[in-house]
Amino acid sequence: MKPIIGREVAEEMLQNIYDSLGLDGELIEDEDEGKASTKKIISALMQGRLEYKDEIFKQKLLKPITGKKEITFLEIKEPTGAQLRGMSQVKKKNDDVGKAMSVLGEVTGHGLPMINKLGSRDLMLSVGVISLFL
Repeated sequence: MKPIIGREVAEEMLQNIYDSLGLDGELIEDEDEGKASTKKIISALMQGRLEYKDEIFKQKLLKPITGKKEITFLEIKEPTGAQLRGMSQVKKKNDDVGKAMSVLGEVTGHGLPMINKLGSRDLMLSVGVISLFL
């Protein structure tokens, strides 16, 4: 996909998201995982695949999930305590992606089986977004 907004604008949008969520972007970007997530989020903002409003992210999927109904986007918001318990389904303590996927299933209301069907580019962007809340 071609960018529809410039990198500087997307970086400013991400800084506004950090401010809205009360996060220190410099601390996030100091970690290797944080840098990778930041790049994915900036790229998605530039391409118009990710929107943010009122503490809710709307992610347009590159590859829609088909089934009983077609899913073309995900709404990702801050998980509740009960939704965070979804991470307990993942037995390996160091499986951060699996834990994030489990929380995504809870937060989006689609469940882990649907999240498992996401393509890697859609999934890794979703994991980067949900990590802002964890």
